[in-house]
Amino acid sequence: MKAHHPSRALLIFMGKAYSAAATLIVLWLMLFIMCSYMPAQAQQTADTKQAPPLISSEIAVGDLYAVIVGISRYSHPKIPRLTVSDKDARDFADFLLTQKKLFRNVHITLLCNEEATRTEVEKNLYYKLRRSGKDDTVIVFLSGHGADDHNNPGEFFFLTYDADPEFLAATSVHMNRQWFVTKLDSKRVVLIADACHAGGFSTTGTKSGASSLTKFLSQFKESEG
Repeated sequence: MKAHHPSRALLIFMGKAYSAAATLIVLWLMLFIMCSYMPAQAQQTADTKQAPPLISSEIAVGDLYAVIVGISRYSHPKIPRLTVSDKDARDFADFLLTQKKLFRNVHITLLCNEEATRTEVEKNLYYKLRRSGKDDTVIVFLSGHGADDHNNPGEFFFLTYDADPEFLAATSVHMNRQWFVTKLDSKRVVLIADACHAGGFSTTGTKSGASSLTKFLSQFKESEG
């Protein structure tokens, strides 16, 4: 089992009320917060006129690994379409590319709509992200539908393109199982989940996502990742 890294994970959970612009602002604030994990830079001498950088140069020693998923349309007819999830994902990926100078190397995987099958999403979460090292930064961005499964009360799922509302546990990403986080060596792991209408289209016809979402947030906060 990987060594425990206390306080190394940051979770941002947003609803669709947030715009793409707000998402980018949140990321910038997130990168600023990350600097608190790094040794403080030495203060510049009083006679210099150059302002200190917003983000510590210490962060540049590592790579950035990012898995970005945005799903606005789904293969199953019962799953309602969303309007900007795929656009948000592309905008987010573009923004990260503008921050390349902060990192030694940047590794970004972008999966939108039909590209974002359960197999592809989990392959990146559980395998490709494990290439990151202890000095690297990991960002996971998930935008799309989230729901609980009436057959698995209290369990929260992120719906991939090929999700089936009747069999979420077998066709979606199970967010309560934080295996992809606990297997990472990185000390900086950030999950941004923009999951709309949690439980809103369950077969029971009720919004039953509140308890499962609360459980998911609690487990992520307490996980070793």
